[in-house]
Amino acid sequence: MTEKIHQVMPSPERFHALDSFRGLCALLVAMAHFNAYSIFHHSPIFDRGGIYVDFFFVLSGFVIFANYGEKLRNGFGMGKFIWLRFWRLYPLHIFVFLAFVGSDLAQMIFHVEGAALYKPFSAPGEGWDAILSNVFLLHSMGVLDVLSFNGPSWSISVEFYTYILFALVLVVAPRHYRMVLAFLAIVSAWIVYINHYTLFAKLDFGYFRCIYGFICGVFAFEIYSRVKNLKERFSIKMFTLVESVLLVLVISYIGFGARGLDSFAAPIVFLVTVVLFSFEGGMVSKLLKMKFFLLLGALSYSIYMTHIFISGKLFSLPVRLLENFYGLSLSTDINGTPFFGTNLIMGTGIELFYLCVVVACSYVSYRLIEEPCRKWSKRRLASLEAKKECKVTQEISASV
Repeated sequence: MTEKIHQVMPSPERFHALDSFRGLCALLVAMAHFNAYSIFHHSPIFDRGGIYVDFFFVLSGFVIFANYGEKLRNGFGMGKFIWLRFWRLYPLHIFVFLAFVGSDLAQMIFHVEGAALYKPFSAPGEGWDAILSNVFLLHSMGVLDVLSFNGPSWSISVEFYTYILFALVLVVAPRHYRMVLAFLAIVSAWIVYINHYTLFAKLDFGYFRCIYGFICGVFAFEIYSRVKNLKERFSIKMFTLVESVLLVLVISYIGFGARGLDSFAAPIVFLVTVVLFSFEGGMVSKLLKMKFFLLLGALSYSIYMTHIFISGKLFSLPVRLLENFYGLSLSTDINGTPFFGTNLIMGTGIELFYLCVVVACSYVSYRLIEEPCRKWSKRRLASLEAKKECKVTQEISASV
C-alpha cells in the first residue's frame, strides 16, 4: 500500500537554473506592465512582456513532461493529474480575481471619486460574462473579446486546458504520443498564423499558441533525456562559452526580432535555451543557482499573478488620489498615457520600489496560498488513494 501512495506523487526533478529563468522572466513581465518614466522605459528587453509568456509555456511543457510524462503513460490517471494541476493554478488565480472584484466593490460602497479611470464594473471585460468565465478559467478560451480583471491570467486559462489535452494524448495514445503531439503543435502554430499572422494571440487563439509552446517544451525534455549523458564530455569553460553565446543570441532575438512571422520561432528558440540550461554545466547556470535567483524562481507564479493588482490598485490608485485631491505632480503624460515619475530618477526609483513590493507580496502569497494549497492537494490525493487501497484489501479479504 505504501508504494501505491508514493506513486500518486510525481517524482521530484528540479532544474534550478530553469526555475531561476522563470523567476527573472516573471519579473520582466511585471516591469513591462508597469508604466514608469524610468531608465527601463522603451528598452526592447524590458518592454517585451508578451514573449516571456511563450518561455513559460515551453518551460511548463518541459517540467510537466519530466514529472508526469512516464506516469501518465503507465496508469497514473488523468483525474489525479488534473486534480494536482488544478490546485497548483486555481487558488492563487481565484484569490487575485476576488481581490480585483473586492476592490471594485469597495469603490462602489465608499464612492471613491477620482480613484479609477473607469467606474467599478463598467470597464470592458468586467461584466457578468467576464466574472463567470474567470471563475471557470474560461476567460481566454474565446468567450471574451478583451482581457478581464487580472489580465496576465489569460495564460493560466489556456494552460490549464492545455494540461487536459496533453494528459488525454498520453493516456489515449501512450505509444504514439510523439506523433500526435507533433501534429497538434504544427496545426496549432498554423491556426495562429492564418488568423493572427504573429504568434502573440491571446483571447482568440491563445489556446493554440499555448499548445504550440507547451509541446515544444515536451520535445525539449525528450531531447534532454537523450543527450544528458553528454554533459560529462564537456568542460565548464565550454558550457560557459555556449551558455553566454546563446544568451546573447536570445536577448538579441527578443530585443530586435520576434515581431512578425519570425515570432513563431520563439518556442523553438526557448526550446534550445531550455535544453542547454537544463544541463546546468556552465558559470551562467551556476550564477542562476544563487539563492536570490532561486527565490525568484519559487515566487515566479505569484509574481506573474499579483503584479497587475499591485500596479493598478496599490500604486496607480493612491497616485491618482494624491494628484486629484492634493495637486501633487507624481506622473508624466507620454502620448496620452500616464507614467509614474516626473523625471528619470524619480521614475526609476518608483519602479524599483514597485519591484520590491511585488516580490514581498509574492512571498506572502506563496507562503499563505500557493504552498499550502499545493501540499493539501497532494495530501488529499494520497489519503484518497490510501482509503481506496484499504477498501480493495478488505474486499479481497472478505471474499477469501
